[in-house]
Amino acid sequence: MRRFALVVFAILLMSSLMVAQSGDRLEIFGGYSYMHRDMSMVAPSGVNGWNASANYRFYRWLGVSADFSAFFPGLPCCISSRTAVGARTDVFLFGPQVSLRRRRFSPFGRFLMGYTHLLPANNGALSIQAFTSDSSFTLAAGGGMDFALSKHFALRGQADWLHSGFVLLSSLQPGRHYPPNDNVARISAGVVFRF
Repeated sequence: MRRFALVVFAILLMSSLMVAQSGDRLEIFGGYSYMHRDMSMVAPSGVNGWNASANYRFYRWLGVSADFSAFFPGLPCCISSRTAVGARTDVFLFGPQVSLRRRRFSPFGRFLMGYTHLLPANNGALSIQAFTSDSSFTLAAGGGMDFALSKHFALRGQADWLHSGFVLLSSLQPGRHYPPNDNVARISAGVVFRF
C-alpha cells in the first residue's frame, strides 16, 4: 500500500508540473468500478471497487494514460459463504489513449499494458494460494465517453477488456477443468477534472 501511495504522489506531482506548462491537456478521472468475473476467483461472478486514471495529451487527439484500479471481494456487498475477507485485486496499467474532443461529448479509445497483483484471502477460501503466481502481466483495451458539464469538469462512462496470465495450480493436472479467469470486463463511471 505504501508503494502505491508513492506512485500516486509521483503522478500527481508530475501532473502539476505539466499543468503549469500547458493548458487543458491533463485529465484526471476517478470513480466506481465493477469487474465481471473476479480475477482472484473469490467472488462468484463479479466484484466492486474503484478506478482512477490520469491522461496527458501530447497532441489534441493523442495522449498517454496511467490507469489504476482495486477490487475487494470481501466487501459487505459481496459477502457469501465463499467470500474471503481481506482478498484484493490491484491493476496497474499504462499506454496510449486516442480522444476526440467535441463540445459536449468526447469519445476515447485506448490500449494499455501493465500488471495485476492478487492479495490472498484470510479465511481459507479460494485465493491466490491456488495460483502459480500472485502477479501477472496484463493487457487492456477499451474506451468510453466523457460528457462535459463545464470546461474543467465532465462525467465519464468507460468499459475495458482485461487479459491476464494467471494459471491455477490445479489446472496443471491433466483431465481437470476450471473456469478461466484470464479475460474479464471492467466497467467504470465517475468524474473527470481537466486542467
